[in-house]
Amino acid sequence: MQHDLVLTGLGALGSFGGSTERLWQALLDGTPLLTRHRRFAREGLAAVVPDFRLDDYKRTAKGHRAPRISQYALAAAAQAIREARLDAKGVDKDAVAIVYGTGNGPSEVVEHNLAAITQSGLRALEPLSFQESVFNAPASMVSIEYGFRGPLLALPMGWASGGYAIATAADLIEFGHAQVVLVVVSDEMSELGEHALKRLKLFSPSEDPGDAIRPFDVAHSGTLPGEGAAAVVLETSAHAALRGAVPLATLAGWATASDSFGVGPKANGQALAHAMQQAVARAGGLRPDAIYSGSYCTADADLAEADAVVGTFGSGKRPLVTNVRGALGEAKAPTALLGIVAAAQSLRTGTVPATTGCRERDPRCAIDVCTQTTAVPGIEAVLCNAFWVNGTNASVLLRAAP
Repeated sequence: MQHDLVLTGLGALGSFGGSTERLWQALLDGTPLLTRHRRFAREGLAAVVPDFRLDDYKRTAKGHRAPRISQYALAAAAQAIREARLDAKGVDKDAVAIVYGTGNGPSEVVEHNLAAITQSGLRALEPLSFQESVFNAPASMVSIEYGFRGPLLALPMGWASGGYAIATAADLIEFGHAQVVLVVVSDEMSELGEHALKRLKLFSPSEDPGDAIRPFDVAHSGTLPGEGAAAVVLETSAHAALRGAVPLATLAGWATASDSFGVGPKANGQALAHAMQQAVARAGGLRPDAIYSGSYCTADADLAEADAVVGTFGSGKRPLVTNVRGALGEAKAPTALLGIVAAAQSLRTGTVPATTGCRERDPRCAIDVCTQTTAVPGIEAVLCNAFWVNGTNASVLLRAAP
């Protein structure tokens, strides 16, 4: 059965701070939110969450002992839950599901446990830290704090997890497994994880915050590490109306796809194009006015997505394409869901923020990159992409709220 699915709550946490308003203002300002941090042994340029205190979002007796990745998830979830009124009396907590996504999982705990074992043996492993090392730990923490008892899923789908999570949430509702779903995505920075990603050449070598991340630009050379979380409450419009929740945007279409070639030269964006085409078809052929890019700003990723956009929408007038990474850095899995949160703001305000860092478009990327914040009168739909080097692809199409 096809339902009208709506977003009724949004939450955001990242280098911009901790609210959807701050996220949107950061994108409009267009200033790269990259700072030199000393969290690890070596100083580095990254997009870190500033001045984070869990109490600013949710007061909890035990949450402060949890890893940052779990605290971030709870902070974003608390914002979305509050806006959607899922914390109100009378909410059927058996009907609330959680779909959680992450790129790297609780990597700091894993690194701590690995160091303890290799240095002192198995007896050095702390039992409580072991249970915090599993991928579903942040989602379980949110579930326990709010008492939600519906299905709980954890999706470690790399940096495409944000798109996969909301698509899976929509399927849960469509197949009758839940009436309302809290979608949460979070990631944290860790020394070993960032080192590995740097060795994979996913990070820009630039040490200049204003010049490091260049989406679709002739100088594109990767993104830079970051962290954060995002959350969305998804439900049918009928269920929202019964609860008195206000729709913020409509989820019109969604699709996932995979490609064993990832974003390498053999892929040509085929799997991502398939995901976009399926999402548009699911929305009845609704053509987006803008696209929030899923590219992590390497040349391969930019070219693959550009090819996919051209393959999906042809050579005529195409949607405006924007990428949030030039302003926000790379929060890994949350970046895709942050794009969806921002897309809801684009639909509300009729504005597409500029692609910070794109000064001279790579001519091989034959797309209409939004290089300055643009008003789009009558904007009706926005497409949001997410993909990762392992060939996971997701596309989500939002329509303006009724």
